[in-house]
Amino acid sequence: MNFSPETVPKRCAGVICEHLPDGSTLLFDRRNRNSIAVTQSAAMVWEACDGSRTVASIVAALFEIYEAPEDVVAADVASLLEDTPCAGTAGCAAA
Repeated sequence: MNFSPETVPKRCAGVICEHLPDGSTLLFDRRNRNSIAVTQSAAMVWEACDGSRTVASIVAALFEIYEAPEDVVAADVASLLEDTPCAGTAGCAAA
């Protein structure tokens, strides 16, 4: 799925999010029993995919937190959304 800046991603309900002591997060998809460990910033993207925010607003929020060029942040967000099915966006709802 191609995520434009206006896309409103929504994570799948079947994914359990567990924050780990080292700052990373484990996402477990109950539907297919797959899990993936993601970084703190990737977990922030996943949590922001609540069906109320656009990709552009997620990028803007992360841009405010991290000292990285906005195009780099946008590319990282797009990569996470497109390549991480367990994160609950690929194959799930997006407006």
